[in-house]
Amino acid sequence: MLSLRLTSVAARRIHTDVEARQSLQLKPQPQVQAQQEVKVDAPWGQVAAKVWGEPGASPLIALHDWRDNAASFDHLAPLLNVPTVALDLPGHGLSSPLPAAAQTFSPVNIFTLRYVLRKLGYQKVSLLGHGNGAQLGLLYASLYPDAVSHLVLVDPKQPTPSGDLAGRMGALVDSILENKAHLPVVTGIEQLVASYKQRGLSEEASRVLLQRVARKQDDGYVDSSDPWLDNALFRNLFERTESTLASKIKCPVMSIESDSQQATSEATRQILAKAAASFEHQKVGGNHYAHLEQPEKVAAVLNKFLV
Repeated sequence: MLSLRLTSVAARRIHTDVEARQSLQLKPQPQVQAQQEVKVDAPWGQVAAKVWGEPGASPLIALHDWRDNAASFDHLAPLLNVPTVALDLPGHGLSSPLPAAAQTFSPVNIFTLRYVLRKLGYQKVSLLGHGNGAQLGLLYASLYPDAVSHLVLVDPKQPTPSGDLAGRMGALVDSILENKAHLPVVTGIEQLVASYKQRGLSEEASRVLLQRVARKQDDGYVDSSDPWLDNALFRNLFERTESTLASKIKCPVMSIESDSQQATSEATRQILAKAAASFEHQKVGGNHYAHLEQPEKVAAVLNKFLV
């Protein structure tokens, strides 16, 4: 089942990050469940993950938002009553990037998710997705409806209006082909924290996410996330696509909404209410990172749902 062996590349990277982690001065968190770092070998390198508890035949798979990583669930997973496996999607956290520019098309992550779950032998799982991770979970649950027992959508990204496709696609493709990825800039650890705070995270949440990507380099630190992530072609599903996908989902679905106004669209909710075994919508308040910054509220509704 789950491989606990780290490749030499991953081991070197984790070792390199020790100094960065110490510089981030993370606050200690209570660990209710045992925590492990694992990896899955893939044709393009490896997919890293964090595991809480002892995964059985069908754990909860946690999928982070764009430019986040598995540490997004560091405060939530220990509070859940189910074993949790949080993935670093390609180019995020400790996972290998895909070939240059492949990551600019976010739905490609469906291949990663399916590959990892098959590799680990999980025939049926629950899915917890945040932001773009929620759209990935919705996509997977629609393509493989019998392989998902529960689906949780936390502040999913809003679908892109379908009418924008023709007008945007050509210009976006050309802009990607003409521009190289931005190389990481060597800076101070506090400057990296400040850059994450600009995305709407608290200082503590910024430090939590940076623990998997901040690397010591020369006389400073860099964010080691795949630089091609900044050139995303399509981060979100299109409206018509999302509606069609939602109609294929069979399992119970929960939508969790913060105050960030990134809730599941009304049209998708109506479809899920008819198609899914059950559908419920919960408001927890807070910002887009409520699951990281006020995990007790999110865990309370999740533990009632994931039974």
